[in-house]
Formats: sequence, structure tokens, C-alpha cells
Amino acid sequence: GVAPIRNQTCTGCRMKVPIGTIAVLMRDEDIQLCGSCGRYLYLPPELPPEPLPEPAPKKRRGRPPKVKTAA
Repeated sequence: GVAPIRNQTCTGCRMKVPIGTIAVLMRDEDIQLCGSCGRYLYLPPELPPEPLPEPAPKKRRGRPPKVKTAA
């Protein structure tokens, strides 16, 4: 079988993958197998971060501003 690596973990067996194995996969030098379950490992492409929604305008708290009156 084949399993992606997420958070340095084989998603097939949920065992931690050595950082050296991940480094080889990042350099596209060789095929790597999970030492625990024997699945072929791959790094899924990183998705671009989702744009954050526009923040709502902040409402002012506290006392309202003083209004000057004509004397």
C-alpha cells in the first residue's frame, strides 16, 4: 500500500517516521518504506494557507465621547 506522511507520522499505521526518512523524501532522492507497516511513504503537497476572513470592525467600549454644548 501507499500512505502519506502527516505530522511526521505514517497515516497507514500511525507510527512516527524517522526525520531522516522524511528528509530523503523531501529531496526526492529515493523511495521510502514505513519501517512499521511496510507501506510506501510520500509527502502530500502542502496546501496554501486559506485567506483569513476580514475582521469585523471593532466596537468602541466605555463612555461615549463628550459633546460640547454652547454656554
